[in-house]
Amino acid sequence: MSDKPTRVDGDRMQKAYDATRANTMKTPVLTQRAVAHIDKDMHMVGRVGRFQIESDEPPERGGDDLAPAARAATAVASASASSAFALSSAT
Repeated sequence: MSDKPTRVDGDRMQKAYDATRANTMKTPVLTQRAVAHIDKDMHMVGRVGRFQIESDEPPERGGDDLAPAARAATAVASASASSAFALSSAT
């Protein structure tokens, strides 16, 4: 293995994965609440935990282009989940 620094701290990710797995064994049902509302026209504002997530559409689709379209946010979420899965599976 190379000593070259990487953007991913593998030890930190492994510890987080192990902690999540141990907690899941103790409490098998995990619930994540998400709430969203229409701010104006196509601009949506959502909350998940302590984070706020927004989506909007470009003007040609009836929005004001204030945030990424929901399709783009979904694509980023899918890519992020895939990366996290790949990192956890690599160990």
